[in-house]
Amino acid sequence: MATYVYEADIEWVEDEWIVTPQAFPGCFGGGASIPKACEDASIALRLFIAEYIDKGKALPQATFHNPPRCILCVDVDEAFIDETRVVAAS
Repeated sequence: MATYVYEADIEWVEDEWIVTPQAFPGCFGGGASIPKACEDASIALRLFIAEYIDKGKALPQATFHNPPRCILCVDVDEAFIDETRVVAAS
């Protein structure tokens, strides 16, 4: 199992907090509280990382502001990649 660490932005949009790991375009999570939005963003980040690994794509380089905004740490292993693999119908 590998642990991945990426920085994310947190912002209030309309009626919820949005957490966006900038290294992965389209990846975000939202919620009524910052912890819930971070939890949702972590789930999305795990899925994005699993897809990158499954497709053999290089993961984006993690970069961090000083001080960091929001840090998301997620674990991804082969079992998770297998469980979340999307197989296209032919």
